[in-house]
Amino acid sequence: MEWALDINQEHVHASSPGAIRGIIYVCPRCKKDTFLRKGTKRVPHFAHVSGQTNNNCELYKPPAIYSTKTEGKTAIDALSEYSPDIYLNIEKDNWSLEIKIFSAIGQYEGNTFVKLPFAWEGERKIPLSSIRTNGKKIRVKLQAEEYKVIVNGIVRDEWKMKLESPIKGLDEFKPTVFYYSRLGGRRLKESTSLQWGERYVLVWDDFENRMSHRFPPMLAIRKLQSQDNWSCMIIELPNSYDKLVEKWINQLLNRSVTFTLPEIRLVTPVSTKVINEGRFEISSSGKVVIGVTGTEGAKKWSTIHVYNIDRELEVQHLGNGQVPILLLLGKLPLGRTDIWLDDNRENALRLICQDAVSLFPTINGVCFRAVNFVGVEETCNLHSIEAKEFFRKIQDNKLTLTDIQFPMGINITVNLLGSRSNHWSLDTESTTEVVSILNNLLRQDEHIQIDACGLGSIEIMPKALSNANKFTMSTRWREQMKWMLISLQMINHKEVTFRNDVINKVDLSQIHNLSKKDQGLILDFVKVRFIPKSMFQYANAIIDEYRRLISVKKF
Repeated sequence: MEWALDINQEHVHASSPGAIRGIIYVCPRCKKDTFLRKGTKRVPHFAHVSGQTNNNCELYKPPAIYSTKTEGKTAIDALSEYSPDIYLNIEKDNWSLEIKIFSAIGQYEGNTFVKLPFAWEGERKIPLSSIRTNGKKIRVKLQAEEYKVIVNGIVRDEWKMKLESPIKGLDEFKPTVFYYSRLGGRRLKESTSLQWGERYVLVWDDFENRMSHRFPPMLAIRKLQSQDNWSCMIIELPNSYDKLVEKWINQLLNRSVTFTLPEIRLVTPVSTKVINEGRFEISSSGKVVIGVTGTEGAKKWSTIHVYNIDRELEVQHLGNGQVPILLLLGKLPLGRTDIWLDDNRENALRLICQDAVSLFPTINGVCFRAVNFVGVEETCNLHSIEAKEFFRKIQDNKLTLTDIQFPMGINITVNLLGSRSNHWSLDTESTTEVVSILNNLLRQDEHIQIDACGLGSIEIMPKALSNANKFTMSTRWREQMKWMLISLQMINHKEVTFRNDVINKVDLSQIHNLSKKDQGLILDFVKVRFIPKSMFQYANAIIDEYRRLISVKKF
């Protein structure tokens, strides 16, 4: 998808300079985590994070299924796309309707085209060869009659049937409801309920005359310019239940209103394997921490169910509906454990707990390759205990780094610490750049950190400082910092945030004097770009304590 929301709920385009790799964004529709993909070989776009995807999200695009090749072009499975439908596009106070024609790469032969008699400027003919993989949106007239796309040429029967399926027009007796987004919202299915706290767009014939002065006081509205006897307005539902708003929606739209459901997320340990949506493999050696997250106005929950399938043992944790909240479950027994809220077992978090020893060989981690002066190759995984010695050999010119292998969608961040602090965020398309940067920094005996998200992290000290005396922060400080970092991962995206100016107080030139664990906590905090208003004073207090201890130590 082209657009995503940043931590301040602002829309960011994938091609804009403000879009940064390595930062988690949010899908405008399903509110799930997404990340930026861009490089020399692909069009910049945002992709849903694996394991957190809502397959019902209209913006979710599953990996293309490649089956046959026609005239050198790869055919994409038709079932991976939605059926054609109308979308609403908003530009300031103006609006328009569009129909998306999905790509037919590999599904046609010769000069095949589609004809749209209902296009805004009149009948249009569009060659299928001009429609890219992501499809093409065409502005159409406003009408209650069905829209019918006509296909001319040789096209696979299944594809043609899908493309020529009649598309329902606007409802002239009640409002047609669309999702709201700067992306252009898709029409809601008639069976879909509205949710408290969300925004929608209503389009209705002669809406102004029928709906004047009938809006409940708690409903936020914004009217747009009318077009051809069709009126349009944006509505925002209150975050909490309101009887008048519910009655208004029931009568006018014939729909129900529900609270968004909170979700359970795995905080620690890092999953060694994502089996499919909602199912994760974890090591039996780690203590499990889960988080309950949700948007403002999310449905209140009362019970967390933890059920081990093999032992048929269930443990219940009572709560007061607080969101977000963390819960330490401890070590889980081997086998499958389902965790769900109240009666929402269908969307349970499913953890497959395996013996730690058997899991290590299956980890698809970050592998470094290097050669010595006689051409003998050595390999090392970033998460292994041998990694520090491996990079020490590169510092000593005993090895030269030649290649790095790591999974798609994972960014490697290289941080140069000290007075010349700098950082690089790199993906699989820039392996050569990663190798060159690391060889240069290690040969110059710089103080650097290599971080690959949950697939390992290591800090390589300059040789002159590797044996320097270290000091550690207090246990209380360390626990407070851990709590803050975990809480920042699950902040409510609607909460007011401030830019993390607290990092200006951190003197990274002195960080090497800290113990390894404390260094990692400080560096994780430095990466935080924004801090919620409710946590700003805690962040200041934690960093002030760090500065105070730095100032009294004599180095």
